[in-house]
Amino acid sequence: MRILFISPYYENSNDGYVSRQLIKVLASKHELVTRPIISDLPRIDTVEFEQYEKQLDSLDVIIQDAPAYRLSYYGKAKNIAIANWPTEFDYPSTVTARLNLMDEVWALNMDEINRLRKSKVNVPALIKNISEILLLPNYIKIEMRLERKNNQLLIQHSHYSVILY
Repeated sequence: MRILFISPYYENSNDGYVSRQLIKVLASKHELVTRPIISDLPRIDTVEFEQYEKQLDSLDVIIQDAPAYRLSYYGKAKNIAIANWPTEFDYPSTVTARLNLMDEVWALNMDEINRLRKSKVNVPALIKNISEILLLPNYIKIEMRLERKNNQLLIQHSHYSVILY
């Protein structure tokens, strides 16, 4: 199977680590091409993964491990999104709408799967837990802190901060 994997594998972060693990698993069983998502987070040396940044004439599957606002549905291939909403809250309707465009949604743990179902993510295929295939003992918890100031809720995450009014 020919797979295009779009992810933040250059990042020195939990998301980057999971992406690199998934690249190793996918490359061992499929013809894999990768495209990085570049952010302002610190980068690691990814020389071993550069071999997958090549051209591919046709695709069977596109796997996107990207923020929900970057998810896109591409025709003529199976579209898979890796869900990774970085809070304990349900997915907002804008994110749910994007995930519902996909053919499959993969999650990294059962908490994520439960949150997807509660948020009405209803994709044609089953929502799959991929933690076992990645050999992740306990998915790395993302550091997050909630704080209330002046009637605002501040979410401080290891990657970004969000203010909710």
